[in-house]
Amino acid sequence: MTGRISVIPLLLIVAGAAAPQTAPKAEGESEDYRFSVDVNLVVLPVTVSDKKGVSISSLRDRDFQIYEDGVLQPIRLFRHDDVPVTVGLVIDHSGSMKKKLPEVVAAARAFVHSSNQDDQMFVINFNETVSVGLPRAIPFSDRADELEAAIEKSPAAGQTALYDAVSAALDRLMTG
Repeated sequence: MTGRISVIPLLLIVAGAAAPQTAPKAEGESEDYRFSVDVNLVVLPVTVSDKKGVSISSLRDRDFQIYEDGVLQPIRLFRHDDVPVTVGLVIDHSGSMKKKLPEVVAAARAFVHSSNQDDQMFVINFNETVSVGLPRAIPFSDRADELEAAIEKSPAAGQTALYDAVSAALDRLMTG
């Protein structure tokens, strides 16, 4: 199958199963209570898309081969996970967006409803200036009503400070 690789979390354990090892005892410590394990876990986030860009989510471990230094490695753990992420909704409120803003709000609401409940989201609004959409006391939210209010609080007017908005969003993203 030909495809593009991008983002479905795939967990692989390579280099064998966990094996108990004897760890050095601390003075006065009983050997009955010491146990240590050496496990090599390699996490490979993968997304496979067909030639039309449609994501293929029905793949199994047998559809993949993993090589390390030219040696085929067994896949011991394979999972499809929707892991929580931090998302910045960077919303253009310049004058050219005035008529389109209701559609943008609807798209953001749909995105929030389809997201993992543990995702952290924030809003950066911009036109000539850049502003954080959520109140200072709420740095991130997963609630559609809060995010919708954060988007709608800025009027559509003026020019576009896109680069400043992206910079502000990256700064906020680092705190997630």
